[in-house]
Amino acid sequence: MKKKANKSILCVANWDSNVGYAWWLMESFWLVIDRQYGYKFEVVLAYPSISVIPKSITDSGIKVEEFDFKEQGILKVLSNVRFLLKNNTKYIYFTDREFFRWEYLIYRLAGVKRIIIHDHTPGMRTPPGKLKKFIKCIVARLPLVSADLIIGATDFVRNRNIEIACLPKRKCVSAPNGVPVLGKRSNSVEIREEYNIPKESIIIVSVGRVDLYKGIDFSLDVVRYLVLKMKVVNFMYIYFGDGPDQSVCEKTVKEKKIEKHVIFAGRKDDVVDYLPGCDIGLHASRGEVGYSLSILEFMRASLPVVVPDNPSVCEATSHGETGLVYKDLDVASAAKALSVLIGNKEMRLGMKTASLKKLNSKYSLEKCHKSLLSHLNNIII
Repeated sequence: MKKKANKSILCVANWDSNVGYAWWLMESFWLVIDRQYGYKFEVVLAYPSISVIPKSITDSGIKVEEFDFKEQGILKVLSNVRFLLKNNTKYIYFTDREFFRWEYLIYRLAGVKRIIIHDHTPGMRTPPGKLKKFIKCIVARLPLVSADLIIGATDFVRNRNIEIACLPKRKCVSAPNGVPVLGKRSNSVEIREEYNIPKESIIIVSVGRVDLYKGIDFSLDVVRYLVLKMKVVNFMYIYFGDGPDQSVCEKTVKEKKIEKHVIFAGRKDDVVDYLPGCDIGLHASRGEVGYSLSILEFMRASLPVVVPDNPSVCEATSHGETGLVYKDLDVASAAKALSVLIGNKEMRLGMKTASLKKLNSKYSLEKCHKSLLSHLNNIII
């Protein structure tokens, strides 16, 4: 039985305990922190609300509490301080929080030694002007009110934090996101049979929340362009996921008269078993952290990937090797890239091999965890 520690590391969740989607990756980080430091610290996980706690968390040594750790006025900050004192918190591990806040000084006065932020925020940022950059450089270097370590989810995020947020290089590191490497799977779903997709049709797949920010409206424009402008019809576009814009997108499909080529399959917890039955992965997001977990999942399933040349999206894709990169927000460019892959089986097969090889060598979850711990070991003592 693990000896109860008298000091803690606080991991702060931003969403309900059952939010799903990419938060499984955050959960894996909390578990790694518990395995690495649980002998010395009690690892406390604060959820703003608790519905269903993931089994991996309940089976761990992590202490779970329902507490909304946010800065919303002086009374809330004082409540946070009481929570920190109750748990004798020495380190805070945030996800996607501001790099500097006056409240961090209060937390330090309550006994917190170091504040760590894991930055998974997506998208590009506008470079600051000279005056704004000067001010940001000063603020970012103020002691006590700024975080001690900022971990970028990818190299793109790390560089963005240095160049755009003007953070000191010594504080900025990266632990590139990864996915678990899987062995041969015998339980792949017969996707063509389940959705009545003809054998000769090429299956183009996207995975994620049905959210316009994920570029699903753009993807539907591309499907329409392929069918009506390029007369390419031997394909089916299937989208796995649910979200706030699903009804809008379903209406769009009818308006564009592309119902015969689009399937909204809904959210699938076992989507990993569907992907190997597809032929091409399409990720048209308007912004990510350099790449998305969906892109890595496509690569793991040995799919060639089609992505925009947006630097916040295409970092993991090698044009002509593991997929094709089109001009961002250019429907014709994206449609051309898809049509090339649809019509060239040999190219698809070559990219399938290259995608899986690159995933295993560079974007495994194991490598991600090792990188994360190497940075934390320098600050958690």
